[in-house]
Amino acid sequence: MKKLTRRTLLVQSAAFLARGESGAACEFFITGPNGPVRYGLFSIVDARLSEKIYGRTDQAGRLEIRLDPGKYRLRVDADGYQSKEFELTIKDKAYEVSRTFKLDAFIPPQKGIDRHVCKGQNSCRGKGGCATDANSCRAKNMCRGKGGCATLTPGGHYTLKLFFGTDRQYSRTSTPSDLFGNQRSNGEISLGTCTVTIPATHRRGDLEVPAWWVFTGRSDPSRYFQLESLQRLQVDAFRRTIGESLKGLTNRDVLIFVHGFNTSFSDAALRTAQLAFDLNFDGIPAFYSWPSEGRLKSYLADQENVEWCVGHLTDFLAAVAAQPSVNKVHLIAHSMGSRAVARALTQPSLVSSSRRPRFRELVFAAPDIDADLFRQFAPHFKSGAERVTIYASSEDSALKAAERLNHHERAGQTVPHVVTIDGIDTN
Repeated sequence: MKKLTRRTLLVQSAAFLARGESGAACEFFITGPNGPVRYGLFSIVDARLSEKIYGRTDQAGRLEIRLDPGKYRLRVDADGYQSKEFELTIKDKAYEVSRTFKLDAFIPPQKGIDRHVCKGQNSCRGKGGCATDANSCRAKNMCRGKGGCATLTPGGHYTLKLFFGTDRQYSRTSTPSDLFGNQRSNGEISLGTCTVTIPATHRRGDLEVPAWWVFTGRSDPSRYFQLESLQRLQVDAFRRTIGESLKGLTNRDVLIFVHGFNTSFSDAALRTAQLAFDLNFDGIPAFYSWPSEGRLKSYLADQENVEWCVGHLTDFLAAVAAQPSVNKVHLIAHSMGSRAVARALTQPSLVSSSRRPRFRELVFAAPDIDADLFRQFAPHFKSGAERVTIYASSEDSALKAAERLNHHERAGQTVPHVVTIDGIDTN
C-alpha cells in the first residue's frame, strides 16, 4: 500500500466513513483561566508540506487525533481567548502524545467589533468552519447566514444550510425527513436547500442520532442531528441561490457528498452536515441523494438504483461545477455511491474542455465498486480532478459482504489486494 504523508481535510472526512485512521495517537487539551476551553479550534500545519488539519475540542476541552510522523505547527483558537501557536514533533507511529495548551483571556478592543471572533466578514473561528456564535458575532450582523456557515442558536444547537439534488420520488408531507422517499422519481431531478441542526455537544467524527429504542426526546436538536426544514427550488432559483450564498465568502468552494448503500434522504443530509461541520468547511456544503431504499436487505435493489441515477448525478455535478461564482468543487463518494460517481466522470458533460480539471479533490471512501472496473475508469478520474484519493479499509464489513455477493474484489478493500494506480493516492 502506498503510504500517504499528506493529509487534507477531505481525506480526513473519508477516514470517518471508512472507520479508521493511521498515525500516532495524540491527545490535546485546552485550558483557560476558568478551566477547560470547549469547542476550541486546532489548526495543525505540516511544517514540510504546509497541509492543514483541523479539529475541535469537546466539552472537556479535549481533542483526540492521529498524526503521521513529522514536524507540525499548531495554532489554537477559541472564542474569548487569545490565539497561540506551538510546535510539535511526532517521532513515529508508536509515539503517544498528551499535551495541554493554556490560553489567556482575550481583551476586546474598546471600539468596533471583536476581530478575534469575526475576522473579516465570513471567517468566525472555532465553531466548525464558518460556524457562528450568535452572541459573539451579533455586531453588524457579520458572519451570519452566509451559505455554508453554521449558526449557534439560543436553543443550544447549530443550524447549517445545505444544497441538494435528488432523483427520489417527492411526496407532499409536512415532515421534512419524509418529503423524499425511497422510490425513484419519474426521471426528474429535484433541487433545493435544507437546514440541519447540530447539537452544541457534538463530538468530531460522531453522528448523534437517536437509537431505535429511544422513544422520548428524539426530536431534541440540542442532543441529536435533525433535518429541520427543506425548500425545493427551480433550476434558475437554485443557481441564483448558490451565487447569492457565495457572495462575500472568502472560500467560494463547494463540497459535494454522494452517499452509499442503505441510506435515506434524511440520512444523507445529516451525514453531509456532520462532514462539513467537522471539516470546518466554510464554503457551501451540498449532497446528491440517489434512491437507495435505506434497508440492509435491499442491497440488490440499491445496485440497480445507483446505476439508474448516473445520468441525473452527471447533470447535477456539471451544473454545479459550471457555476461562474463557484471556485472549486470537492467531491466525496462513499461506498456504493462511488459507482455512480465513477461512471458520471466518464460522461462527456463532465469531461473538461480546458486543461483545468472540474474538481479539486475527488475522494472515494471505502468504494464498493469492482476493483478491475475502477482501474478502467481511473484515467477519467485523473483528468477530471486535480487530486484523487482512495480511502481503503480492511475492516469494513459491508465491503466484505459486497465481495461475497458480487464475487469480485472491491476497490475499497485492502485484503487480499490493494488497488494501486499511478497518480492516485491510496490510504
